[in-house]
Amino acid sequence: MVLSMLCTKPMTRAKYFCAASCVDDDFHHYALNVPLYTHFTSPIRRYADIMVHRLLSASLNYSKVPAWEVDKVRMVAANCNKQKYNAKRAGEMSTELYTLKYIEINSPVTAEAVVVDVKEKYIDVIITAMGLNRRIFFNNDFPGEFLCVKNDAGVRLSKMELTWNETDTLPSVKQVIEVFSLLQVELYKGDDMLKVETKLVRPK
Repeated sequence: MVLSMLCTKPMTRAKYFCAASCVDDDFHHYALNVPLYTHFTSPIRRYADIMVHRLLSASLNYSKVPAWEVDKVRMVAANCNKQKYNAKRAGEMSTELYTLKYIEINSPVTAEAVVVDVKEKYIDVIITAMGLNRRIFFNNDFPGEFLCVKNDAGVRLSKMELTWNETDTLPSVKQVIEVFSLLQVELYKGDDMLKVETKLVRPK
């Protein structure tokens, strides 16, 4: 799951477009790796499907070629993209809301996370049991010291070294965090009504 999410992260969102002024490469489908691609399901929900069906009907001589102007097709494509994105975000926000409610009821929720990126003052993780992308910041609230270490070329951050402070019941402990490190984290509802906060659990 983690590798799948990392591979799809750089992919641009699929968009409808008018073919009038596009080059051949614009028709390539990355995930399917085919040079020409469109989709058309039963035209009962998406207007883009209706347009494709009308063009197919005309290409098979079942009907006349639609008298569409280029600007109109571009306008319709832009609106279809907007509505598709809004529907996608509505679905994502609905999932986030249910997840937030679950965490609020069971707070704090301890879960396993995989590190997918290391930056100077934060790390990005994926909560494997929930498929959530979360960011954990290291600031003055961290009970210890943290240091980012660059790779041999001195160009890119490769890992973060943490030193957890000694407490009345626990000794000081060092922790090294790299990409694909497994961590224990706590999820809880933050002060913001619709925000899940994440913090790193001290290693044993």
